[in-house]
Amino acid sequence: MEMKKHFMSALILFLISQFTFAVDSQVIQFDGQAEDFLKLKTFKTETRFRERVIQRTCTRKVPYQDRECGYETRHRRECRYEPGRNVCETRYERVCRNETRYRRECSARPGSQRCHMTRPQRICRNGRCRVEPPRRICQDGPPRQVCNNVPYTERVCNQEPRQSCHTTPGENICSNVPYQEYVCNDVTRYRNETYACNETIQEPYEFEKPVVANIDVKYSGATNTADSAFVFSLFEDGEVKVSASDYSSQDKLISYSKDLSLVEKPNKSVVSGEINFKFFNKERVLSPVSREIRNVTLNQQLTAFSIGKVFHPKKLRVRLKIENNGPRREIVFLDKELSEDEFVIVEKPNQSRIRVDLDALGVELRGRKFKVKVDISLDYKNKFMNLDSEQELSKSTEVDLVL
Repeated sequence: MEMKKHFMSALILFLISQFTFAVDSQVIQFDGQAEDFLKLKTFKTETRFRERVIQRTCTRKVPYQDRECGYETRHRRECRYEPGRNVCETRYERVCRNETRYRRECSARPGSQRCHMTRPQRICRNGRCRVEPPRRICQDGPPRQVCNNVPYTERVCNQEPRQSCHTTPGENICSNVPYQEYVCNDVTRYRNETYACNETIQEPYEFEKPVVANIDVKYSGATNTADSAFVFSLFEDGEVKVSASDYSSQDKLISYSKDLSLVEKPNKSVVSGEINFKFFNKERVLSPVSREIRNVTLNQQLTAFSIGKVFHPKKLRVRLKIENNGPRREIVFLDKELSEDEFVIVEKPNQSRIRVDLDALGVELRGRKFKVKVDISLDYKNKFMNLDSEQELSKSTEVDLVL
């Protein structure tokens, strides 16, 4: 109890030194109650605006009449008579006529005949001879091509110029002719005039807006023998931060959840909801990693090892690596994080034995010397607000084995 008092005093001094006036903090001591009601209040500074009427000198434009003279461009209508005249123009007309033209036509005709006389020949047959008189032999020459110019008639049309003349009658031609005229006019001008007036301005000012928190605090879990202190801090943006320290005779781990809402009202901000704390037996939660991994065994079908007693199997994570341990190149037979159905937990007095069926994983070991690395961890990362280090949630070992 004396230690508790020293802790509380140190905690209060720490809060005073760390937090500014914009943070309200409260300590609740838990010693077995089912719930508490927490009420916190702080302030945040807002810049707001209010209307204020001030007197000032205003300016307005006042009209007055002034005489203004000068030259202006004006127009008068002037006309002249244009006598009639004979106007001729060239027009083009389409004229068509028949024309005789020629095209070249060719045809093939037989060649001229060529003839020659044979010489007389003496022909003897069976001892009797006779003289064959000369004969005339004729042959047709090669065919020849005969071409002629054949006349034909073609319709040809052209645009031919024709002169056309007509007489235009006389007419008056009028136009607007500019000229300068000196004129004077009355014009409206404006001069600035000052007068006293009132003006409404938006004046900034600082408003200290209250931020209040009305929170139900509830406790559950392993609350027997629990003895803890909770520090609640309300910040100006409505955020509620919580820290905890446990000094129970039987160590506890504490988790919490917040279900809070912030409502902004014109003159205050209201945080409401509940915060739930749950106590866990630290020894049971961390039991699997509370001792070293022991008795690692290996054969062709099975590997096994012993760890601290497992009370929450679904939170246990097992990673297993098996590789050869020889002078040859490295061969990795297995390197994976095992799923829940790939290992079996066998309960022993004060410990748990983990067994892994290598056949079921399709692992075929070759050789005699092996290196086995086992990593176990508990899936409680960022769950407990008073856990000193994430290292408390894991254990590893590496052993050399010979089959």
